[in-house]
Amino acid sequence: MNEVGGDAAEYLPRFGAGGDMDAWASNGARQLIKILSRTAEDKREFAARAVAWSAHFSVDRAIDSYLTIYENVLRLTCGGHVASPFDERAKA
Repeated sequence: MNEVGGDAAEYLPRFGAGGDMDAWASNGARQLIKILSRTAEDKREFAARAVAWSAHFSVDRAIDSYLTIYENVLRLTCGGHVASPFDERAKA
């Protein structure tokens, strides 16, 4: 989920069905060794990027997004005749 980690994360390629498991695992091991071998300064820079990236996310925005999705599903499944059950909860 690259959108979660942005450039402040390391990613392994997905292992595809029928792929070479040994090659995939070896690649992952090489990446892990590279990560663990970073200098203290590189680790600080990486951590700073991660903290900066985390500012893109908030619990309130996530909850609002989930509520919007639930409201849309309710409207679609109930023929569009549903008042938002979340309006009162949001005021509390």
